[in-house]
Amino acid sequence: FFGSSEETRQAAASVLNRARPDLMIVGGASPWYEPGGCDSEMHEAVDQLVAAAPNLVLVALGAPKQERFIAEFGSRLPPACYVCCGASLDFIGGSVTRAPAWMSRSGLEWTYRLAKEPGRLWWRYLIQDMAFVPLVVRMTAHRMRGRKLVTSRPPSPAQAHRGHTIDSVTD
Repeated sequence: FFGSSEETRQAAASVLNRARPDLMIVGGASPWYEPGGCDSEMHEAVDQLVAAAPNLVLVALGAPKQERFIAEFGSRLPPACYVCCGASLDFIGGSVTRAPAWMSRSGLEWTYRLAKEPGRLWWRYLIQDMAFVPLVVRMTAHRMRGRKLVTSRPPSPAQAHRGHTIDSVTD
């Protein structure tokens, strides 16, 4: 686990180990991370990650920091599957509550989280994420008109391995 608090990581590890007793959690770190301005604590945490040699790393630094972390430190990180999981460890560990099921199913979990943590999330949800709105509107319009978003089949794993890609994606 990379990110979140020590208490949350321990609580999430406990929940996951009860669900999957065979799960091996090999470490965790919660360094302060500011993209482009890393200190010795971050470099030490990356060194610990390299030494742990995990197969799967759950990166819980929040968007967009977790994605920037992987881009910035990618050349130093050990070969593994990296999953940007945002608040997932907080949800699993119980330090943050999920929205009611009907809100989650309706795609409104963000409004619940915004109401619970407005001071922390307003800028991300109401300013940064607004760039995403035109894309969602365009995709919805395409679907309502019966148009496909992808016009060719994805490559098989063998084709993808040989460098084949999707022919075209609609605008």
